Amino acid sequence: MDHFNGVTNDDFIAYFLVDLHCRMELTQYTYPHEFMEPQDAMDDHVIRCQNILTDYVRETINEAIYEQGIIMKGDEINYIYDQKVAELYPLIQPLIYKYYEDVKVTYIEFNEKGEDNDVE
Repeated sequence: MDHFNGVTNDDFIAYFLVDLHCRMELTQYTYPHEFMEPQDAMDDHVIRCQNILTDYVRETINEAIYEQGIIMKGDEINYIYDQKVAELYPLIQPLIYKYYEDVKVTYIEFNEKGEDNDVE
């Protein structure tokens, strides 16, 4: 039984990379009374891309179950989903580190008078 309709780990990773690399320049805004870590813009983007990937994994499982006419309980589907995500995350982690090295982030800090001070 193929819970992923032939979608391989390489396919999932390629799907993730499209979203990850769609933004190679990020802007991080910081308001006067807000403290942000330097990598927050990158982390936000990566988390968004991971969520897109996990949504795709879930959609792939649901489509496969529907197309194959399989009846499964929610717990069984969640188990398959959790296993696949646990398998994929170690594979994408080095790609995320590489992304952190390659992405350009522009830091803009707003002061109390509404002016911004660019910091790169």
